[in-house]
Amino acid sequence: MSSSNTESAPCPEFDAVKGRIAIYLDSLKRENRASRISELIHLLDYERRHALLAPNQIAAMDARNLRPAQIAELRDCNDPIKYSKLLSEMARLQYIIDCAWCDYLSGVTDQPPVLPIL
Repeated sequence: MSSSNTESAPCPEFDAVKGRIAIYLDSLKRENRASRISELIHLLDYERRHALLAPNQIAAMDARNLRPAQIAELRDCNDPIKYSKLLSEMARLQYIIDCAWCDYLSGVTDQPPVLPIL
């Protein structure tokens, strides 16, 4: 059976989850229902975006190691003040990269961040 047939095949567990969600939503007061539906849509969209990432994108998103050029730059730096500034810049860059991935997964942007050239 091909993967597309597997994905569309009946799945009792998935049907049970959908049923529980419907029951839960039906139990809500009218003023809370739309808000909870929006939360579910946001969660599912986040999960969909994550599921669509290629393995190299997931690896880039999870990467926390310094690149070889960064390691060399730190290794060659003899000035403690410059070394501290370099570390701060590298930490800031990692923070910006993390924010970019967060923005993509949360739906703030439509495209995942561009992968770094190593």
